[in-house]
Amino acid sequence: MTVLGMLTLVGSVRGAIGGRAFLPPSERLSALGSIFRWACLPVAWCSKNTSFVVPHIMGSITTAVAHSSASRKGFGGLVFVDRQTLPNQSEGSLANLFGLLPILGAAAVITLAALPLMLWFTLGSFVPGSMAFASRLLSSYSYSGDPESEVKLYTTGVGASGARVHSTFVCPGDAGIWCTAKLACETALFMLASKEPLPAGFITPGDMAEPLIGHLNRHGVQLSAVTEQKI
Repeated sequence: MTVLGMLTLVGSVRGAIGGRAFLPPSERLSALGSIFRWACLPVAWCSKNTSFVVPHIMGSITTAVAHSSASRKGFGGLVFVDRQTLPNQSEGSLANLFGLLPILGAAAVITLAALPLMLWFTLGSFVPGSMAFASRLLSSYSYSGDPESEVKLYTTGVGASGARVHSTFVCPGDAGIWCTAKLACETALFMLASKEPLPAGFITPGDMAEPLIGHLNRHGVQLSAVTEQKI
């Protein structure tokens, strides 16, 4: 229902207005450039994985968060490009044409999904009662998550100087339900218990990153990072 709500004219406009308000005025132009690079460069080469990579599925969100966090920490004018490998394709090889085969498969699925998504955008935007109908249709479907699974995320950030940061994130439960709820609740508990003043308004976790990471590491989430300076 969240996705269907976003894929309407009203939802798109609300998202754009919300993203603009979330970013400091001085950071909006550079954030727009990062969003453009994310959306308009569908395939890029990653030397670390020796494979082709695609725009991160959550790139429109992560880009706004990264720009807002960097600006608040004094690193305004960020140039940010968020790419990801496809699942089960951490490294390229001749067998998968260095990542091109799974990318072509994903592109075929996206192409097939484009028509029903465009149809929904039209219905949801201009036909009254569409959201209510979709809600009733999906009310019988429910997914309670999988507490036995585990989310593992490995990320490499490359700076303009060539320095690299390798980070690891491990969270119990599935990504959609358990891990997301865990992070939301632990962040809220940390903010309630924090003795340090927090900035007013809708902020990113970057404003309290170091102590928040310490709290999460003590409560079942693993976050670590290693910096590799260019020689």
